[in-house]
Amino acid sequence: MHERPSHYTPTKDRLRELKERKGRIDQTVRELGMNVTHEITLGFLVDDKGNYHLLRKSRGELVDHQFPTIDQALNQIERVIETKLGFQEKIGRQIKIKFTGENEELVKIGAGLIESAKLYPTLPLKQQAKYAQEMAEMFLPALTNAQNVYKKRAAEILRTIIASEPPDTAEKLIEAGGDAFEAAIHGIHILTGETIRLIGGAGRQDVWERRAIDVYGRLLMHYDKFRSLEGEKRKACVKGIIYSLRGRWGIKDKLNSIKGNPYFKRIQSREIRRLDKLEHYLEDENFEAIERTLVGAIKKLRAIPRDRSRRINRLTGKPVRS
Repeated sequence: MHERPSHYTPTKDRLRELKERKGRIDQTVRELGMNVTHEITLGFLVDDKGNYHLLRKSRGELVDHQFPTIDQALNQIERVIETKLGFQEKIGRQIKIKFTGENEELVKIGAGLIESAKLYPTLPLKQQAKYAQEMAEMFLPALTNAQNVYKKRAAEILRTIIASEPPDTAEKLIEAGGDAFEAAIHGIHILTGETIRLIGGAGRQDVWERRAIDVYGRLLMHYDKFRSLEGEKRKACVKGIIYSLRGRWGIKDKLNSIKGNPYFKRIQSREIRRLDKLEHYLEDENFEAIERTLVGAIKKLRAIPRDRSRRINRLTGKPVRS
């Protein structure tokens, strides 16, 4: 039976890496005094005010990037992905403009430097120094002001070649090219993490919106029935509304499960909290107050299905019924 090498423990290594990363994130959260109410994905958090936090590593430390709404957080994640991967824009029906991503540029730099190293020794001695400096000058601008350790290292090597041709120039070009490839690989790891965050955030947004829209629809049906009844039937209707507020996955439970803005602020509003007073209003037979409460809650939630329809319509170009 074929045995794996003793060091072949990718699952354990990955779990250990995630555990260490989680520990660093938890420590940063404690240092910031952040009260986390929901974790969308690792390092993508929601605080007790419904704001979003993206914890990203910069210069060896975790930096907290804060956003007031989930759309703003997702837009920022998309920008990071586009920076690494590139994007394409369409003009009219036929013309397409492609914007090259950082990763593609790094692969081109790596390949260009290694190709230069292969050509370097074939040139006459008098041309070698000039050729190496020209290649270094051509690729250096894309690596300048970099924070990535591999890009920094590649830039330092190219500066050495420009300043004075070292005796091992071909090896230096290969080394710089290898560092460019390493930076591209590092970019792929970042892309993977950001894509997971984007999928997790979009999924959570969809769940929260659907719950809010479900509550909105139920309140509409309750109100429609309420206004069509009189006397004892109206009282029974209000009792049914109060019952629907309670229990697991009742109206209040669904609303309280929504932790992020822009929905969280609406759910914490006075209009929504007033639903808790329906039982008191029923005891006093204050049907005017009951009607005002239902209408107020409906108006407060109305923007959520409307905004969802607009966003999906903008993305797909087709009207969508929530």
